[in-house]
Amino acid sequence: MKRNIFIAVLLMSTSLLFSQNAIEKVLRKYKNDDGVISLNFTGDLSKFLKNECGDLKTKIESCEVLIFEGKSAVSSDDKTKLKSALASDKYETLMNVKDKKGKINIQAISNGESLKKVYAEVSAEGRQIYLVFTGKLYFEELSKLNLNFEGGDVFKGFLE
Repeated sequence: MKRNIFIAVLLMSTSLLFSQNAIEKVLRKYKNDDGVISLNFTGDLSKFLKNECGDLKTKIESCEVLIFEGKSAVSSDDKTKLKSALASDKYETLMNVKDKKGKINIQAISNGESLKKVYAEVSAEGRQIYLVFTGKLYFEELSKLNLNFEGGDVFKGFLE
């Protein structure tokens, strides 16, 4: 009996682990491609934000950014896998903006007061950018965060 319970727990935790990392697995294979800039930050990234934003409850554990320039892009098969992973992990759309300059799609998993995981896809100015944040991003603190990174200037066009 103990063996069966152990196997059931192991299978559930393994399937949970695979589903939570599905987005990262799809994007991981592009990290070393030509025309792709890959940025990966781990640890308590909110320490860097405290200097600029003051004391925050927000804890950013990891941030992964992939910037595709020119003709390099995620394959249509992998885009389908991304959509499937977002649906199976129960991401909810936070923002979906489209205009002449490009489009932004931001989805997240939340618990009501904070975002546990944020996925963003941006297409503009000949670039395709994918971002994945994990941690605890509190809604009331989102406006205080100033997340500057290479390629982040494509967001400015949408704010004007």
